[in-house]
Amino acid sequence: PEAGPAPPAAGGLRVLVVDDNRDSADSTTALLAMLGHEAACAYGGEAALQAAPPFRPDVALLDLAMPGLDGFE
Repeated sequence: PEAGPAPPAAGGLRVLVVDDNRDSADSTTALLAMLGHEAACAYGGEAALQAAPPFRPDVALLDLAMPGLDGFE
C-alpha cells in the first residue's frame, strides 16, 4: 500500500505565507488551514516583518521576487 502524507504535528505548525500576489497568498493560507496548520499571510516583505514577531511562525513560505523588500532580503 502507498504511504499517504505524514499528518501534521499535534496542533499543526504556525506558517506565515508572504506573497505580493494576494490571491496566491490567500489560497495558500486557506489550504494550510484546511490541512490543520495555523496560517497567516502578509502581502509583502515589510508586512511580513511586522506580522512575524507577534505570530511567531514555525516556518515562513516566501515569494522571492516581490517589489520592495523581497524574499531574499
